[in-house]
Amino acid sequence: MVGKHPQIREELLKNPAISKVAASRWTPTGIASQSTKIWQTKNGERTVAIYHNHIDTNFLDTYEMKLVAGRNLTSTSSVHDVIVNETLVKQIGYSPEEAVGQLFVDGAGDSTKIVGVVNDFHFREFQLKIEALAFHLWDPWNLQTISIKVEGNNLQSSLDYIRTTLSKFSEKYPFEYSFYDEVYAKTFISEEKNVQTDDNLLHGRHRHCSVGTLWINYSTW
Repeated sequence: MVGKHPQIREELLKNPAISKVAASRWTPTGIASQSTKIWQTKNGERTVAIYHNHIDTNFLDTYEMKLVAGRNLTSTSSVHDVIVNETLVKQIGYSPEEAVGQLFVDGAGDSTKIVGVVNDFHFREFQLKIEALAFHLWDPWNLQTISIKVEGNNLQSSLDYIRTTLSKFSEKYPFEYSFYDEVYAKTFISEEKNVQTDDNLLHGRHRHCSVGTLWINYSTW
C-alpha cells in the first residue's frame, strides 16, 4: 500500500459521507518522533529538541489546524520545507511572521526552510508543556496512518465502504481503526479536569479538531 495514498484518498472521497481524508506518520495526539537540531537564532546557535511528523498536504485541513503565518506544504514543496509550531519559533527568537521564509543551515550543512507556522496544541499528555514541533512533507515510507472524517449517522455503512475500498489496494493489513474523539477523550478529557488552565490555552491550543465528529485512523502497515 506504500505510495498509494493519493489513489486511496480519491476512492474514499467518492462516498458522500466521507468529507476529508489525510495521510501522516502520526495522528496529532500520537507524535512520538523526536530529534535535536542546531538552529541559528538571533542570539547565536541553539540546540533545540524537536518532535517531527510527516504529513500530506491535506493533514492540516483535515484536523482543522490553523496557520498563524505562512502557508501550507504543497506537492511541489522541497524536502527542506517545514511547518513549525509557535513554540519552536519562540525558542529560536523569532515571531511567526519573521520566521516564515528563513533558511537555517546547521553545522552539518543540513538546511531547513520554514514556510508556515501553526498554532500550538497539545500532542502529548495535557500536563506536559508543549514542545517544539515540525511538520515535513510526506514520504511514502513515513505515512502509516490514514485519517478519515466521516459525516452523517450511518456509521456502519461508512465503515463497510472504507473496509471494502482499502481491501482493493491491499488485503495484507488488517482493518484496524480507532475514533479520534475516543482517543481525544481518553488522552485529554480526564486530564483537563485536574489541570488548572486558562480558556485560551484550553480552547485555542488544545481543541485543534472538531469535537463531536468521527475520525477514523487506519494503520497502513
